[in-house]
This record gives sequence, structure tokens and C-alpha cells, in this order.
Amino acid sequence: MHALNILFLLPKSRRNQHGDVSLLCRLTSNKRRVQFNTGIVIPLTWWNQEKQKITKKNTEAEQLQTKIHDITRKIKSAEQQLVIIGDSYGVREIYNIVILDNRETITLLSLYDQKLEQMKKLLQKDYTQSTYDKFCYVRQNMVDFIRLTYKQSDIRLDKIDLQFLHRFETFLKVDQQMKQVSANKVIQRFRSVIKMAVDYGWLPLNPFIGYKPRKVETEILYLTNSELELLTQFHFNQPRLNLVRDIFIFSTYTGLHYHEAFNLTKENLIQESDGSIWVVYMRLKTQKWSRVPLLLQAQNILASFEQVPKPYLLPRISNQKVNSYLKEIADIVGIKKNLTHKAARKTFASTVLLSNGVPMEIVSKLLGHSSIRITETHYAELSNTKITHEVTKLQLLLNKEQI
Repeated sequence: MHALNILFLLPKSRRNQHGDVSLLCRLTSNKRRVQFNTGIVIPLTWWNQEKQKITKKNTEAEQLQTKIHDITRKIKSAEQQLVIIGDSYGVREIYNIVILDNRETITLLSLYDQKLEQMKKLLQKDYTQSTYDKFCYVRQNMVDFIRLTYKQSDIRLDKIDLQFLHRFETFLKVDQQMKQVSANKVIQRFRSVIKMAVDYGWLPLNPFIGYKPRKVETEILYLTNSELELLTQFHFNQPRLNLVRDIFIFSTYTGLHYHEAFNLTKENLIQESDGSIWVVYMRLKTQKWSRVPLLLQAQNILASFEQVPKPYLLPRISNQKVNSYLKEIADIVGIKKNLTHKAARKTFASTVLLSNGVPMEIVSKLLGHSSIRITETHYAELSNTKITHEVTKLQLLLNKEQI
């Protein structure tokens, strides 16, 4: 084998919004090379490419530099092992030994804890507290699964394979009594943790290749035009029910989730030059800004609220109470549906927008979806119903022309 060249790279194009970059290692020999992610994340301004070292002077920088030295040592040690064996080898064989060494020392829960640590640092930037809590919940699922299935407190990362995933899914549905849709959500979050291991080069193959979660057809719960009108016109004897009904109706004309609606302040209301008022807000799920028109129905509801604590636009009431009162409201009004605040957003999309001829791409924008495919997936059945309705109208029109 020709002389082995070890080069560390910090590509500027891969830096995140905080200026941090994952350090790459490139091994070159005999015109062949292999490159892998070291898993070491370094602020771009700390790295000196020419000197191949971190120039920043602090404790964290010293710890990172030590990790770089460890990788160099492992590479040279792997090369020496192959020399002693005497077989022909190249950079790929050296890489395999280095990665195998990492896989034997990294456990699944230690990997998961690294993921949680990264998420915690990015709270309110890339992740919400709710998302972080859900990932913590998945970790506990994993702890229980490993203890029950493998009789261990942790498991080596290289033991994660397709069989592991199928066993985990079975555990969630049988031992945790989860429905398929809930199990899919847990595994989806676990997939992002495994992706981190693959990106860092700790797993040469993604165990999720070949894994297909069972699809679940979820029913879209929304109010029809007649149900929405009935709910809007009904007067309740209890003021609390009138209040919660109005809060629900507000979201049926804005499409806002509970937390998005209850975090609104006057700063979220923007008046355009044509006099129209828009709600500009940050979608918690995507962490992206969205805009939705404040329709007259929603404006009237805001105007009716009194003594709302500043700086908010809606009265303060918990999500649990809102959903509890909505069930009571549905019983009184005679709506035979499991009414929750989530149904307001679905009603906005289906009854207020789609049924009134608003195109799917506009609906997608107003819902703040990251892709129109998400909207089409959720509301395809409703869209087909609208198409059938329009085709029926067309047929009636054509029939009249033939008379």
C-alpha cells in the first residue's frame, strides 16, 4: 500500500444556522480514497484547515481536539493491524476497522442521549419543548423494550438491524398497547436518531432500509356546513360553553392549532394596504412563518371577547378544559362526533376552504404545510368529493344545453 494520507475537512457548505459543521475525515492512498463523518461538530471559525487543528483556546476546544487525535490514532492503529496481518489492503479496509471500533463502543442509549443533548441546546430554535418531550418519551419506550426483550440495560449500536425494528414495533403494539398510528409516530422519531448514527458514519448501513411501517387510514373529523351553522347559531345557558364555542369557531375560520391560537397577540395581526387583516404566526410544528387572512367571522369573535389578559387575543383556558367542554357542547347541540379543538383546523380546510372552491395549493399555503403533498394526502378524499360535486353540476349544465 502506498503512503496513507489523513485529511480532516470542515466544509463551509454544510454549516448549520449556528455556524457549526460536522468534521469529515478523508483517507487517501494509491489514488483511492474514502471519506466519512467523524461525528465531531466544530464551530467553523475555530478550525484552521492548513494546520489541521482547532485554534480556539478553551476547555471545549481542547476536548474536541482530543477526539480528533483519537481518530487519527485509531486510523494509524488500524493500518498497523493490517500490516501485521500481511494481506493486501487499502483505505476501505482501514475505514472498516475504524468504524467497527466505534460501533463496538457506542451503545444505542448513549447515541440517543447525544440526540437529546443536541435537541436541548436547540430548544426554541429548531425544536419546541413539546417535540423534545416526545423524544424523551420514545427513549423510555426503548429502555423498556431493551430490558424486556434483551434482558439488558442497553444494547450495542451495531446490533440494530431490521429484526430489532420489527421486534420494537411488536413491543409497542402488544406490550404498550399502542395503536398502529401511535407506534408509527414513535418509530418515526426513533428513525431520526438512527439517521444521526448513519450520518456520523457509526452505522455503515441504515437498518431502516427495507422497513415499511403499516399504513393507517385515518378518518378526518370535521364539521359540515350545516353542523358549523348549527353550532354558530346555538345559544348556551352557561357562559363557559358560549366562550369555548367561540374559541372553537375562531379556529375554524383561521385554521390555527390550540397553542398557535392562544399565543396570538396584537403583533400577530397585520393590516395590508387594501384594508385586509392577516394573522402572521410561527407554526410550532415546522418552525416556519405562516400567513392566514383574518376572515370577518374571526374578527367578530375577537371583538366579542372582553377582559382578555394582555398581551393575548384569546381568553385563557386550558386545552384539556376546551376539549372537555366541546364534548359537552356536541351533546347539547346534537353533533354526533367526538368534537375536540383539532376538528377546528380540519373544518377550516374542508368546509371553509375546499367546499367553497379554494384550490388545493392555496389551502396548503393557508394551512402552513411544508409541501402540497401533505395537504393532498390529508384531504384527498375531501378533494375527490368536491370533484364529484363539480362534475355533477357540469352534467346538469350539459343536460340543460341538450334540451
